[in-house]
Amino acid sequence: MNRSAVTLVLLGAFFLALTADLLWFGRLERLIERQANHQDKPQTVLNLGANAWLGYEPLFFARKLGFYNNEEIRLVEYTSATMVIKAFKNGVINAATLTMDEVLLLAETDEDFKVVLLCDISKGGDSILAKPDYKDLKSLAGKRIGLEQSALGGFFFSRALDIEGLTPDQFQLVYLEADEHEQAFLKGEVEAVVTFEPIRTRLIKKGANQVFSSAAIPNEIIDVLVIRNSVIEQNGAIISQLLEGWFAALQTQESDLDQAALIYGDRMGLDPSEIRATLGGISQPNRQENARLMSGSPPPLAEQIGWLDAYLRKNQLIYKKLDLKTLLEPRFVQ
Repeated sequence: MNRSAVTLVLLGAFFLALTADLLWFGRLERLIERQANHQDKPQTVLNLGANAWLGYEPLFFARKLGFYNNEEIRLVEYTSATMVIKAFKNGVINAATLTMDEVLLLAETDEDFKVVLLCDISKGGDSILAKPDYKDLKSLAGKRIGLEQSALGGFFFSRALDIEGLTPDQFQLVYLEADEHEQAFLKGEVEAVVTFEPIRTRLIKKGANQVFSSAAIPNEIIDVLVIRNSVIEQNGAIISQLLEGWFAALQTQESDLDQAALIYGDRMGLDPSEIRATLGGISQPNRQENARLMSGSPPPLAEQIGWLDAYLRKNQLIYKKLDLKTLLEPRFVQ
């Protein structure tokens, strides 16, 4: 099996799982109706879905600081990115935090959104962790690797294999939701897991060995905030309020790291000292940096997205031609 084919198995499985779930719960017809009609409905409430990831914590910190009142801006927590995407496609939420590769795959079937914020760039916060006896990816050949059946899990694992000169068919892939990673690893159901913070730090503390991290692929794992076009068109003020809270939380995090680390740690099951260390695994652009990366001709972020788009296209994971510049809406960070 060639690399394009096995990569397609890794990342394409996400869409099969998503479609199966929609059919299983009888939601497909309702999904189509919602997608056809959601532009006509007044968008007075922003329902924002996010899974547990350190780079999304400023949202919850902003709520703690009093910027969001749960009436106009509601933060909805999900156990995995897969669940966030399902909720977004189903119309349960109208905003979502996703990795950029997940955004491009989503755009294959749904282009009714824009990227309004670059949340973070992973530079070590995503990892492949193994049992202590395994020192590198090559030593895991033939072993069970747990990963989320979503775009990021497959993309990150595929890039690690590219760099190490390996292919997915050399491993036994075990698909796990993000909230299953920790227990599956500790119970010995897998020899390694493709995961991220805070699970990464918790497992390393319990003896896991890191065999690969996003530090080896700088600027490739980018987290963004996407919002439905109907909200952007009808209620830009609520987006401005959301981002005011986000950037205020980032500023407070910088000026009072002790407070932020205490709150983040309480939410993520880590000590404040561990939070300080894990923050070194991500970069969080401020408003000025967001404006720089999302503006211009072409925007620097669009150029990086172009590389990712080409990678996914080369591996026959996306086919639709997108105008990547129109995917970005920079006015809320300017």
